[in-house]
Amino acid sequence: MDQSLDFSGAKGQTYAANPFEKNELYKKYYLKIDPSEFDLTHTRPADKACEEKVNALSKELRIRFDLVIYNGIAFPPTNQNISVIHSKSATAHEMDLLKCNDEQDKLAEFASSNFRDGIIISSSKDKAETINIFVMNDSNAFPNPIAIDVVRDSALTINEFYYSELKESAISTTTHKISIGGYGKLEMNAIHMESAKSVVMGLAKADVGPSASLNLNTIYIGSGMIRNRSELIAKDTGADISSKEAILGKEGQRFDVLTYINNSAQKTNCNSETHAVLMDKSIAYVKGFAKIIKGAGGSKSFVKERGIIYGKDAVINLIPDMSIDEGDVKATHSSAVAPIDQESIFYMCSRGIEEKKSKYLIANGFLNEIIGHIKDNPFKVFSASLIDRVLQTKEIGIPKNLNVGGVWMDYGSVDSSTEFRGAYKFNR
Repeated sequence: MDQSLDFSGAKGQTYAANPFEKNELYKKYYLKIDPSEFDLTHTRPADKACEEKVNALSKELRIRFDLVIYNGIAFPPTNQNISVIHSKSATAHEMDLLKCNDEQDKLAEFASSNFRDGIIISSSKDKAETINIFVMNDSNAFPNPIAIDVVRDSALTINEFYYSELKESAISTTTHKISIGGYGKLEMNAIHMESAKSVVMGLAKADVGPSASLNLNTIYIGSGMIRNRSELIAKDTGADISSKEAILGKEGQRFDVLTYINNSAQKTNCNSETHAVLMDKSIAYVKGFAKIIKGAGGSKSFVKERGIIYGKDAVINLIPDMSIDEGDVKATHSSAVAPIDQESIFYMCSRGIEEKKSKYLIANGFLNEIIGHIKDNPFKVFSASLIDRVLQTKEIGIPKNLNVGGVWMDYGSVDSSTEFRGAYKFNR
């Protein structure tokens, strides 16, 4: 493996200079991560045992992985729509495709400057395709920039499975630069199930074209610390963006998740919704920011954040925010966090369900409201099964013989017209 890259520039960076976190409120609720404690030059290459393990997981889960990334190094892809770009042989055009940073974003700058393998994924016109990606770490890992280009009149589903071993500390960094052409459709699903010793940093930047759609669904279960940023822009008329996040924390896990949605054209629709369930002494910072620019008339935007305190020592900070520069719009933001409703528990106990089981069912159903938005059925069932397992056992990781039976879910369609209901003083 080529390890001649210079990582000295990463020392001491704390990633605190995010352009959307300049105000005092965001500075207070902020998870600082310093990568100087990780020596990325110790990244280990994949071996035969790693390949056998991934193949066994693929067979066990009945999921064919089109691309496997181990410690930031990509296996040869099995899908013609995927290109692996080595940093030392990348052209100027390829580097430009992979680069999604600006001078204020230290995380993106770090990823685009220090990667070994970058990934470029393209869709095919007039086709609907699905790509499954498995990302595994068992030591410090090279960052991976991923570029996704959805061409006009095409549909693409990308499922990302993030996993790490329990052996030692690991750092995982992934950035996504997404471009969706006119009438294109992208569903992007990601589940984080890393070990408690892992630190995860992520960034997604998306431009959505005319009458195109982006459905971004993220499930956070694993890792010791997660810091993720999504900057999603409805760039042209009729663009539609939906961001859904489910967070399930235990023990001392910490989550810092920010979603920025922007209506930049007329008759665009942007929504961000997060459900968090926290146990033990876990902490979550959930920050949703929506902006509607002047001239984006006829647009809709909402930010909705909900949290359940599943353990008395858990902490959930929900910070919705909104900036509206146009009058002819529908927009709302809301947040609510509380322990599980005692009246609901009493009702279920009166029907013969014990209190512990009642709490579990309520929390499970609360998170599955987010999972229900996922259209890819295998990923939906897999995610629901892992959430069910963590709620019952608090064990993170992929078990052998994962039980996907008995997982109840609503497979019906979600009516987007109801998403504004329940928001304070929104009566139209």
